[in-house]
Amino acid sequence: MNERITSVKPEPAAAPAPQMTPEQRHQVRVAMSDAFVDTHIEFLWIARHLVGFDRELLKEIFYSEVAPACYGNIMTPVPPIWTGFDETWLQEEIEESLQARRDSWWRRQIDRFLNATWVWFFCKEIWAEIVEALDQAEAEQQPE
Repeated sequence: MNERITSVKPEPAAAPAPQMTPEQRHQVRVAMSDAFVDTHIEFLWIARHLVGFDRELLKEIFYSEVAPACYGNIMTPVPPIWTGFDETWLQEEIEESLQARRDSWWRRQIDRFLNATWVWFFCKEIWAEIVEALDQAEAEQQPE
């Protein structure tokens, strides 16, 4: 589906690592952003890029970074993005938002409220699809 993602897998560990490298985080964001395009969404493809990372960290990235940047695409009557978000735009949009939160107490409060209500309400089904696909992708990797 999306050939712009190079596989950056976490290091093998007994338990998923709570942190990821900046490159891994970038690739996770790009993979998750595909859940917001106006075409058939390959949730299993997305999930295969998320396997091995801590689910709570993935959930945090989804709700506080990717969804706020991308959910507007699926809210418009005629979504402008069909094939995938521009990686540079996505990275800049997320980083600007994170910097604004670091710089402003008010922005943190507004974003916390929006993410806890509006974004969560409109994106919870997408996250549920990702989790379901992640379960399947992890099961595929289990030795028989």
